[in-house]
Amino acid sequence: MFQALKISAAAAVLALSAVSVAAQGTQTINVANRSGVTLYSLHASAVNNNSWENDLLGNRTLGNRQTFSLTINNVQNCMYDFRMEFTDGDVLTDVVNICQVGTYTIRP
Repeated sequence: MFQALKISAAAAVLALSAVSVAAQGTQTINVANRSGVTLYSLHASAVNNNSWENDLLGNRTLGNRQTFSLTINNVQNCMYDFRMEFTDGDVLTDVVNICQVGTYTIRP
């Protein structure tokens, strides 16, 4: 019985290692704006980063019901903080698992 537990524990460690390695690299997600308002600024940074990265929209905007593809390079941690600014003055923040979400939908 103890031998079976040792094998199961070893298999679990290998599985967790594979997930960790898979999380590194590049992640691409879709961002869908369903807020009813135009999004003019989107910042994303790893949760362990104390500063916001560059505006990912650049000089573009994302109107209501529009979607764009977001690629994040050098991913070491799947959990990211998002900061979104809208043309009506609202600012929304959220924590997103970029390794698991296929499409991140902004809702009111």
